[in-house]
Amino acid sequence: MFKLNFTARLSIEIPDRFRTKNLKLKRSFLTLFLFDFIGISSDLETGILGKLVPMWKTKIPNTVEDGMDPIHVLWIGWKWISDFWVDWMKPEELRPYTLVGRVSHTASYMDNKIYFLGGMTKKYSGTNDFFYLDVSIPFNLDSTLPIVDLSNDARQIYPHSNGISTICGPNKYTIFLIFRISEEGFSYYNFIINDQEWIPSTLETNVRWSSAVCNKNGSYIYVYGRYDVNKHMMAIIDTTSWGSVSSGLNITYLAPAILLPDGRIAYIGKSNIGDISFNFRNIYIYNTNDGTWRNMSTSGIEPSPRYFHTTVLTQDGLIIIYGGVNNIGPVPDQISVLDTKVDPFTWSIPNIDYAPSSAPFSGHTATLVGNYMIIAFGYYRTATTKSTVLSDQIHMIDVREKNNYKWVKNFTPLAYPTKSPGAAHAAIIGGTTSVPKGSGQTRVV
Repeated sequence: MFKLNFTARLSIEIPDRFRTKNLKLKRSFLTLFLFDFIGISSDLETGILGKLVPMWKTKIPNTVEDGMDPIHVLWIGWKWISDFWVDWMKPEELRPYTLVGRVSHTASYMDNKIYFLGGMTKKYSGTNDFFYLDVSIPFNLDSTLPIVDLSNDARQIYPHSNGISTICGPNKYTIFLIFRISEEGFSYYNFIINDQEWIPSTLETNVRWSSAVCNKNGSYIYVYGRYDVNKHMMAIIDTTSWGSVSSGLNITYLAPAILLPDGRIAYIGKSNIGDISFNFRNIYIYNTNDGTWRNMSTSGIEPSPRYFHTTVLTQDGLIIIYGGVNNIGPVPDQISVLDTKVDPFTWSIPNIDYAPSSAPFSGHTATLVGNYMIIAFGYYRTATTKSTVLSDQIHMIDVREKNNYKWVKNFTPLAYPTKSPGAAHAAIIGGTTSVPKGSGQTRVV
């Protein structure tokens, strides 16, 4: 047996692009003690190195009858260094990210990135997972997705599900997140995208917010929710100086909100007292320009009653609702379209091919990016047993043709991408959230 005593010591200066707070590294040298071993056999799978580095198992030909050439050992060491650097020494946000099944998360779209946060998984009732899907490049759903993990930046966030989020602020570069942490308390965070930093706040209010919409210039967030069994309200929050809610408007319970290009907010669905499902014949509209409400009676083929659905707004003024359940299970009409360019708004059902068996029906988020409605995670039913499963997948519907939609797997970004129209988030019906307490302005309507 050829035996070798070998100790290697290597100092590597970390490049600037890898100096992040995730690694806790200063501008100094990183010292790596690579290996110190005796008696490496020619079979790496049974040798000490094979035990030390099980992720790397390589067979190389023997050049010594009963062992390995020292040059090959050096080559092994260099290969180990390379693998170690690539797989372990990267910042977490540059490592490959494994998606897990989740529901009741939030999704916020900004600058060619869909930021996903929180949600319930099979193992945890709430998480602080934080990652984004890069939609600036083409991708295929059957291949490795361009996912970047930012979870290390969100460790201080309380693990949660059923939150709401919107992108707002003067330059619309801040994610505002609100979620319930207990029967008595709520948490609010805002994430400044350029600074990659979450700023926390503790809340004291019992209002259960179900939607949040930012106005066009990013100065106000319109939050809506319930503060008693039969009492609901909207609050208008100044994003530069946050305040507390003092009173409310005693109106019906409204569904997800969409900001229209003209400054009106449309609440897509309402429920009656004692009914958990939303119906869609009447749409409540709040005009942010003059502070007035309108109860509009829509026309066309309205969707069947449901809850846990999502909404997006297309570039040509169509609101698409997707998914939802009733008291029996998933609704049969999973997708409908509301034309907001006419008065009254008009419902229709688009042509669409058969949905994949793994397509979710609730607990998902929906985000419009260019020509695609990107549907992430959620609950779906298996084709064989019909049991409900948490999805770890992303699905897409091509909505470029007004009345003909297609489930697709290939994503192609627009040459000149635009920000997500209307609300920059996908609301989850049933989420319980609140607003921060402070000294700023809050207008209640």
